[in-house]
Amino acid sequence: MVMVMSESWSTLKIDISPGKMALFTEDDNGSSLQEIPCDYSGDTAEMFLHAQLFMDIINHTGTENIKMRFNTQKSTLAVLPEPEQGCYYFLAQKKRG
Repeated sequence: MVMVMSESWSTLKIDISPGKMALFTEDDNGSSLQEIPCDYSGDTAEMFLHAQLFMDIINHTGTENIKMRFNTQKSTLAVLPEPEQGCYYFLAQKKRG
């Protein structure tokens, strides 16, 4: 179970590296960092997403496991329930600044 504590439109930073995904949020109320194991063997990458939007999608999948697929530029993310259920969700990276 992953819980990201944040204001509704704060930024979620995802750092992904082989075997590990770190989720980081920070807002006026504090910060939250969670590291979870994952099956990933690509290059280290980071993405910045709307925290609440990401959590809404994760909660809506209805499964304990998800599959995340990045495009080659790491600018968009597809979230798929695992096991696959014939549906998926797309997120675009949030512009910083």
